[in-house]
Amino acid sequence: MSAVDVPYNDSKSPTMKPHPLLSLLSPVLLLTAAVPAIVLLPAPTLAQTDSTTSRRAESIELNNRGRQLLSLGRAQEALPLFEQALVIVRDIGERQGEGVILNNIGLVYRNLGQYERALEFFEQALAIRTEVGDRPGEGTTLNNIGAVYRNLGQYERALEFYEQALAIRTKVGDRPRPKAWEGDRLSSNCSPI
Repeated sequence: MSAVDVPYNDSKSPTMKPHPLLSLLSPVLLLTAAVPAIVLLPAPTLAQTDSTTSRRAESIELNNRGRQLLSLGRAQEALPLFEQALVIVRDIGERQGEGVILNNIGLVYRNLGQYERALEFFEQALAIRTEVGDRPGEGTTLNNIGAVYRNLGQYERALEFYEQALAIRTKVGDRPRPKAWEGDRLSSNCSPI
């Protein structure tokens, strides 16, 4: 695959670092950014935290297994793993992971030649990645949308998305990887994460 992003994993992207003021809040309170205003909620119990951590780890494992299958050209086998991971991240409210997994489902459909379906998932991924401030992820998904339009023979439209992706990637310092790194023909301008 070309221009491979950082996989969905336990490390947070630089844009997702907690604000330094959060350390000043009482441990009994939790700051949530799920709504535009600051909302203080009771901190989750230890059992809730362990359950969420466990489910997040499960979603990461499913996503990573799906990525492996996708990289081996086994898109049809990857799809149910991504779908399971998507259910989990939605259930636990992991928006950044949701954007990653939606992008990967889009890749499955692109690899299967179901371009309209791929666009549906890429557009959902792009909206979430924009919402959570995942600029590198936005660039990746814009690139993938461009690749779909290229596959559809809509070259002018593809160019629009490639230019947007390039602008973001240049701004965040994400450089395309050399062809030697990309591997096989499955890479054709498609970026899993």
